[in-house]
Amino acid sequence: MPVPLGDPQPGDVLLFSFRAHLPARHCAIVANRGSGGATMIHAHDGAAVTEVALTRWWRRHCTHAFRFPEGPVGAAGG
Repeated sequence: MPVPLGDPQPGDVLLFSFRAHLPARHCAIVANRGSGGATMIHAHDGAAVTEVALTRWWRRHCTHAFRFPEGPVGAAGG
């Protein structure tokens, strides 16, 4: 389900667009919301998966955020 861009929570999926007229072409998962700021897990083309700070630059390019709905633990298809 879509969530506001300004308050990412761990587990949220973020989509990024690097040009205003193009669709989102990159995604990341919010990993942490510590006192030092949020971090995200992502990978660039040809690079290893890494955890990095969700900096102002990344926030500026974030176009959508989604959260998986919570359901009963172990529920199939729920």
